[in-house]
Amino acid sequence: MNRSLRQARFDDGGALDEVGRDRAPAVAGALPPAARVVVSPGVRCRETAGALGLQGAEAAELAGLDVGRRGGRTLDEVAVAEPGAVGRWLTDPSCAPHGGESVRDACVRVGRRLDALRETDGRARLGPPMDAPGTGVGF
Repeated sequence: MNRSLRQARFDDGGALDEVGRDRAPAVAGALPPAARVVVSPGVRCRETAGALGLQGAEAAELAGLDVGRRGGRTLDEVAVAEPGAVGRWLTDPSCAPHGGESVRDACVRVGRRLDALRETDGRARLGPPMDAPGTGVGF
């Protein structure tokens, strides 16, 4: 977790907060070994992987949802500033009024990467690329 997510804000790409840094190493020994580790390029995801003792290749396709100008803001703050845009964004997954990417585009991007993992032993460890309030999507 980072400050934005803990406060139910659109992710601003920040680092793990103190609680996240403290909790991640506690589960490191519980993970089964993996032949291959792929990590989101997001700071929080890379820090989590490091705290878990995982070293892997970064995969741009696993980056979090680009929320554009909404980064760090709450859904309520955005709804006051852009009520029509928020309504469209919440009901149309192809809509991206914030200048970032649509939820649909992000799902397609991540889906391509997951399809490529079919050639592995079937196990994958992925962080949540959809870190936006109201998306209802998480991996």
